[in-house]
Amino acid sequence: MRRGVLVLAIVFAGTVARARADVDYFKAAQKPTTVTYHVGNDRPERTRWLIGGLGGAAGLSLLAGAYFNFEAHDAATKVSAHTLTGKVWSDDLQGDYDRIHSSNVKAIVGYSLAGAFAIATIVVVLKSDPGETDVEIDPTKPTAMIAPTPGGAIVGASWGF
Repeated sequence: MRRGVLVLAIVFAGTVARARADVDYFKAAQKPTTVTYHVGNDRPERTRWLIGGLGGAAGLSLLAGAYFNFEAHDAATKVSAHTLTGKVWSDDLQGDYDRIHSSNVKAIVGYSLAGAFAIATIVVVLKSDPGETDVEIDPTKPTAMIAPTPGGAIVGASWGF
């Protein structure tokens, strides 16, 4: 448990954005009448499909691992006995015993693939961040406005001087 938390802390510390010395975060506006705000860019459709595919593969691998885990547990309850039963070991019990091992291996592979796909999804999400765009609004320029309302629309304009 502690190792997992330590690994998550190291991964988180490596992905945190750092302040850069060459950027003036508190720069004065070029024009005192303009308003600047940041708009987030959209990811390309191809990247969104990749993220969705990796996330879906992680979910399917997790379900496959859980299925084989439950199958191994079911076979283990047939084979194991907590007290002496007096039954002779048979070919059917040996088949169930072999199925336990096979299902456990498949469950481990499914869980491992789910973890790998989940990590790949996180990496793609973090590395494909499209960033932001700065937008400046100059209120001294005339701007048309159309706003829909129930039953019609409002048309107007704004300007400054």
